[in-house]
Amino acid sequence: MKYLLKVLALVAVSLLLSKTVFAAKTSDINPADRKHIEAALEKISKVIGKNFVVSEINPTPIPGLFQITSDLNIFYVTRDGKYVIAGDFIDINKDKSIWSITETASRKARQQVLAALNPKDMIIYPAKQPKIGTATVFTDIDCHYCQVLQAKIKTYTDLGIEIRYLAFPRQGPGSKSWDKAVTVWCSNNKTEDYNLAVQGKNLAKNNCANNPVATDFELGIRMGVNGTPTIFLDNGAKIGGIVEAKELSQAIKEQTK
Repeated sequence: MKYLLKVLALVAVSLLLSKTVFAAKTSDINPADRKHIEAALEKISKVIGKNFVVSEINPTPIPGLFQITSDLNIFYVTRDGKYVIAGDFIDINKDKSIWSITETASRKARQQVLAALNPKDMIIYPAKQPKIGTATVFTDIDCHYCQVLQAKIKTYTDLGIEIRYLAFPRQGPGSKSWDKAVTVWCSNNKTEDYNLAVQGKNLAKNNCANNPVATDFELGIRMGVNGTPTIFLDNGAKIGGIVEAKELSQAIKEQTK
């Protein structure tokens, strides 16, 4: 129960809504079932002390169990509203690569968020060969493996992969890493200064209005980033840690099948 409340509290805190909103999209659900489910979600809101948004309520292959999409979080509620389940819903009759119903729904939600990002708020290293896809990377300038990834950046771009960086200074606001991220993201030459920063070069401290570091950091928390680098593909697939260029290229190609 503590784990469930932690998950749902994160949903609520990340959205900071003043009113609970139910189901912008709802599959065929009879009014009685919908009433029970919404009552359960209202109860959860009261328990955690925050309201949250529900964007979709969909039936699952198990009769009487419904899938709830709330921001970037997926969980399940029984028809009578008595039970809530947070965890991975597996269909073992499917291919292993797609047997997680929960992950499939999560990828859909992430994909929509990734598609809405503004390229102007990213540090982008374009593909040098015909582009096969993008890798959106949450990065920390002081993270060793982020530094390794950047040192090998040409191996990715030479294979047609566009690398797009979002800031995720792991120590949070007020840390040295946070200040470095703000300096780089406020630069007039972000790609050059990011490269210098991950090499350990000292850059003159810089700040600017409306820099995206706080927004990126909050987005990373919503997307379940708990370490860097964390990579997201165009289809919403999440890859934790550094991945060699050839392996990442293969993953990008696989997502289009």
